[in-house]
Amino acid sequence: MTNAILSGDIKDGTVESVDISDGTIENADISASAAITYSKLNLTGSIQANDLANGVLDITVSSDNLANGSVTYTKLTGNIPYGKLNIADYEIPFIKLEMTNTIETGNISDGTIENADISASAAITYTKLEMTNAILSGDIKDGAVESVDISDGSIENADISSSAAITYTKLQMTNAILSGDIKDGTVESIDISDGTIENADISASAAITYTKLNLTGSIQSSDLAN
Repeated sequence: MTNAILSGDIKDGTVESVDISDGTIENADISASAAITYSKLNLTGSIQANDLANGVLDITVSSDNLANGSVTYTKLTGNIPYGKLNIADYEIPFIKLEMTNTIETGNISDGTIENADISASAAITYTKLEMTNAILSGDIKDGAVESVDISDGSIENADISSSAAITYTKLQMTNAILSGDIKDGTVESIDISDGTIENADISASAAITYTKLNLTGSIQSSDLAN
């Protein structure tokens, strides 16, 4: 009778466990609609991670139930308190964080921003800079400072180059030149307005020679000594 008994020869419900050789039932022998109850299965330590459908575990699990590195941030809802995180310094790469427009001044340590951190096109407005007494001569482009940029009355003698050679037309000298400003012997006749020299202008010890005087018809009797 080897291999002679057919399925149709066997009465329904007559085959029992003892009639089946251990380890002989294969996956193909089990009906796709068998719906074997959980209590008839021994699954202790047998279920693998890839046996579970996404989102099927709506249960509470402990860390012992999770494989290392298996929980991604997409599996989390809400906000995890920082105190529940064990993060070493610089362990989380910045690119892993969604920080767009979230960093504020309180998050930045004082004095840590350097020149390289600022964009070449940052165009920081002047009002956001503290420039009091900070601009140096080398910072100013030649020819950039104009009259309106200079406070009235602020230029002093020391500010003017000894070789400045300021032209006379750019000076306001009316009644400003003093006797001490004139080099001895530089004033000539053409520099003196006609009829402007008075008696007081002539030194008491001038001793002007007679030949330099035009006295024709000018000497009065009172001018003669007794």
